[in-house]
Amino acid sequence: MVSVAMCGMGPGLFFEQETAQFEVNQSTILNNPDGTARKTVIEFGDVVLLELVGTSYEKVTLPSGASASLPSQLAGIALENANDGETVRVGLRGEFQCKCMDSVSRGEALLLAQTTGNQGALGDAGSVPAADPAVYHKLVGVAQETAASDGALTVVFFDGITGIMGTHN
Repeated sequence: MVSVAMCGMGPGLFFEQETAQFEVNQSTILNNPDGTARKTVIEFGDVVLLELVGTSYEKVTLPSGASASLPSQLAGIALENANDGETVRVGLRGEFQCKCMDSVSRGEALLLAQTTGNQGALGDAGSVPAADPAVYHKLVGVAQETAASDGALTVVFFDGITGIMGTHN
């Protein structure tokens, strides 16, 4: 459930941010499915996937491919830069600056980008092709502004745990 903080600052909603600390697991960062090298450093604004270790989520890694946006996958936004083995603060729910594809416009529903050049970014549900149209993908955000360029930091209302507005296929 998303916490909504009511403030005396005027009209409108202000979403409370939920964050947590995770260890970066760069050992799972392999090549992209097409063989090209993946990013090896998690950067501020990157979408990261939470990794189940035993019975708890303790590590994060960068997404790869269409399986990254399945409804069962939990995601977050890196709130700082980090290398393998370092601890990184990750935003799980709330308003964050996220890397987005240049096709993202204000008000659009977002899911994890599934193209090689946009690893760690969000894309609009209408432009991001599903690898298998029979598979549902979790919508994880709503753009609060239009992305200035590919990979640009863009303000997004994000929920990487339960998702937003259901699923998309």
